[in-house]
Amino acid sequence: MGVFETFIDDAAVFPPGLASLPDAVAKHLENQGLSAARFTGPLVLPLKDVAEASRLADGVPFDVSVVVPAGRLGDVTALLDTMPRTTRVAAVELKVDSDGDTTLDEQLAAASAFAADRDGLAVWIELPFTLVDSDRLRWIRDNGLGLKFRTGGVSRSLYPSSAELLAVLHTAVDANLRFKLTAGLHRALRYSEQGDGEVLDHFGFLNIAAAVVALRAGESDRAEVLLGSDDGPDLLSVVQADGDWRSSFVSFGACSVLEPLTTLNELGGVDDDALAGLAEPESSHS
Repeated sequence: MGVFETFIDDAAVFPPGLASLPDAVAKHLENQGLSAARFTGPLVLPLKDVAEASRLADGVPFDVSVVVPAGRLGDVTALLDTMPRTTRVAAVELKVDSDGDTTLDEQLAAASAFAADRDGLAVWIELPFTLVDSDRLRWIRDNGLGLKFRTGGVSRSLYPSSAELLAVLHTAVDANLRFKLTAGLHRALRYSEQGDGEVLDHFGFLNIAAAVVALRAGESDRAEVLLGSDDGPDLLSVVQADGDWRSSFVSFGACSVLEPLTTLNELGGVDDDALAGLAEPESSHS
């Protein structure tokens, strides 16, 4: 498997893209027959949309990753019992609520029990920065779960600092814990853009991958340099030389598949055929 295969989860219905569900499903199914499908993971959907997405697919097989609010794992069990075989729930992405009726430990225990009963189903636990620590990540690893961490969003407050992101990556790598990232990772290299009255400094997914390579080698200082680097060829060389980083950094969710692949293509990370015929749902911010 190439280092970028099944790396980009199709999160077209989420901000800032906010594609309509019918368009997102149609384009995801259309793209399954293209070269781009090698680099794409499941269609990421909120729990409330999965049944309708399956109906819209009309028997065409596809994989879905279900984003689940805290306390709603029981609804996923009911969903799994009613989904047609052609709609495969490949992953569950569970948000936790540290201020809810159940404690975080109780929520994690429920997620562990859920995962234990379902072979082959990835269960990701979305934690905010304040809840990421070594003991908790090791518990998550030992109970067959993975970490999901948010790297951006529609406002500056949703972005971790570089130091915070590095701390999370370092803790996850040290714990030998698989993780996926979400939000803000639209391009291979870091960049800034003007948001709604504020500057949004996006992390580059290639920068992060290179930083993970360094962290796995025990090179924390180099990881910091790579996270802030603008040297695309150097970053690409780092991640292509050691594909083992994918056993840590499994995937990231993006509201566009075309944009990340295009920026990788510009650096020579994927061939032109990865872009051939790739269809994008209409975005509310385009």
